[in-house]
Amino acid sequence: MLMLLFYVGNERYACECDTIVEVIPQVALRQVSTSQEYLIGLLNYANMPIPIVDFTQLCAGRSSIPYLSTRIIIFRRQLENQPEQTLGLLAERVTDTIDREPTDFMNSGFSLRHGSFIGGVAHDTHGLIYQVLVDQLFDTVHKVFSVT
Repeated sequence: MLMLLFYVGNERYACECDTIVEVIPQVALRQVSTSQEYLIGLLNYANMPIPIVDFTQLCAGRSSIPYLSTRIIIFRRQLENQPEQTLGLLAERVTDTIDREPTDFMNSGFSLRHGSFIGGVAHDTHGLIYQVLVDQLFDTVHKVFSVT
């Protein structure tokens, strides 16, 4: 399966490309009032306001660094009998894809500090890759902010 690779510091993360609609440059967002620092604003995307999550803030407690390769990844999901949901993820160093099998990601045997949206862990010559479970990421955000 094709996966998009991105970073938090030197840690690598990957998510399946089949839920990605588009990857866009970092742009100005409409600020929203929320108690969750990782919800950094709304993006007018195709005439629809969508929440944007700062993945670095969510995982490491600091804002993403505005590299030239810092991007907003737009995800969509469709749940049965519910309207389509769209979510944006601000991530650092969004430059590569990898081809990995779902079985490459194994349970690490310990609880990761990042939360329930991290699945298994894979290893390659460059080190560890954490699998981001997009459905669980939607659920994490949906608890705080209505994702439509």
